Amino acid sequence: MLEKRTLKFRVIYTSVLFVIFVASFVYFCVGVQELLMQLKFLGAFVEYDKVPFATLGVSLGALGFLLEAYFNQVKLIGTPKNIHSIVFYLWMAGAFLAIALPIFAKYGVQYYIYGKGYSYCREAEYEGNVRQVSLFYTRDRESCIRVALKESPRFRRDAIEYLEEKKKKEL
Repeated sequence: MLEKRTLKFRVIYTSVLFVIFVASFVYFCVGVQELLMQLKFLGAFVEYDKVPFATLGVSLGALGFLLEAYFNQVKLIGTPKNIHSIVFYLWMAGAFLAIALPIFAKYGVQYYIYGKGYSYCREAEYEGNVRQVSLFYTRDRESCIRVALKESPRFRRDAIEYLEEKKKKEL
């Protein structure tokens, strides 16, 4: 009975690590593709989401755990020294990329988007103690207000007043 549990644990453990690796890498690829499409077509606003860039680091870390699990759980041998050093570098690269890549990508997006005439929409920031995950860049003040209506309840009242005043001026 104990052997079946051990085999079951080994299969589930490596399967979960594989799913985490694949899911985080796919999430990174989809997020980058979505951002590139927004930058290519440049609509009324561009949303930069930090999470997909952090998941590349998570993906590398999960790959390191997956290699470790392959040797320890599937092959039932100790991890060879050269593989252990590769796993260590995957973990370190994953930790570094999970922290640094969202920051570097943010500055790259800002450099490109500011050159196209967009500006940062401060009104759409998240509220409270929640760390800001999505950054919004808009063409004009009205687009910023529309994004703030959707993303930030704190600025809804101000945004509605602004749009009503603009309609009155147009009439």
